[in-house]
Amino acid sequence: MQKTAIITGASSGIGAATAEQFLARGYSVINIARRPSPVQGVINIAADLSTDDGAV
Repeated sequence: MQKTAIITGASSGIGAATAEQFLARGYSVINIARRPSPVQGVINIAADLSTDDGAV
């Protein structure tokens, strides 16, 4: 079974380092942040959740 980690702030600092560690251990990583993550292997999906039309 695939393991998934949801990380807030994975675009920099401790969040990015945490994402890298989970990826190295075979997890899928979901990044919740204001900016796209530069971490290799993280897939960024843009959504404006401030309106109903922006929800994915």
